[in-house]
Amino acid sequence: MRSAVMVLIVMSVAVNAYCEETKPARYVCRYVKTPPDIDARIDKYPWTKIEAIDNFTIVNKYTQPFYKTRAWMCWDDTNFYTAYEMGDDDIWSNKGKHDEPVWEADNIEIYLDPDSDGKNYPGVEMGPLNSCIDLVLPAPWVEPWQKSAEWEMEGLKVVSRIDGTINFRDDTDAGWVAMIIMPFKSLEGFGAANIPPKEGDVWRANIWRFQRNRRGKIRLEDHAWSPTRDHHVPAEFGYIEFTKKDPIK
Repeated sequence: MRSAVMVLIVMSVAVNAYCEETKPARYVCRYVKTPPDIDARIDKYPWTKIEAIDNFTIVNKYTQPFYKTRAWMCWDDTNFYTAYEMGDDDIWSNKGKHDEPVWEADNIEIYLDPDSDGKNYPGVEMGPLNSCIDLVLPAPWVEPWQKSAEWEMEGLKVVSRIDGTINFRDDTDAGWVAMIIMPFKSLEGFGAANIPPKEGDVWRANIWRFQRNRRGKIRLEDHAWSPTRDHHVPAEFGYIEFTKKDPIK
């Protein structure tokens, strides 16, 4: 009897610790009066006026990553804007074509689940070569990625800026910046209550970063904004709350 009680106690502690580690992140996404310039510059409007997401953790370990990652989100009535800053001392990518598997090299990616049902959620993944893949996943791991990538996000724009020398291992890079601009019109049909969002609307989303090498040797380091046990676990996506209060001017 005592051993059974001990097992239950251990299981309870483990479950509570797991739930705490994977508590979904939250972010208030602010409205912008003027659209951002599409130039991957985060040292200017509106990014300097927006709270940064800087609490990325290693997937399934919930520990701080070696490389620093920050992200920002904002919106207007036309587009959903995101920007990302990746510290990286050896920027590397061999994926420069549209709809290539950019996750096999350095990349950043965001997936959205507007109705929080864990199904048919769209996403964009991009790398430092200014290439991207856009996909819709009917559910996690249920079909080949090539099938998911047949969908095209109309009006999608991506841009990257490299601070260093990509694919050159004899120097030390500083990192790279990315911007992804997703038109709300292209996100119709995924269950959002309103397109564009209205005050207080909440979507689920997660951001991942794949860091694929470090100064000539492989270093796999996958970060997530909302703590998660694995990639594509919609129940552990974070919450994005859209607001027009105190708009960015």
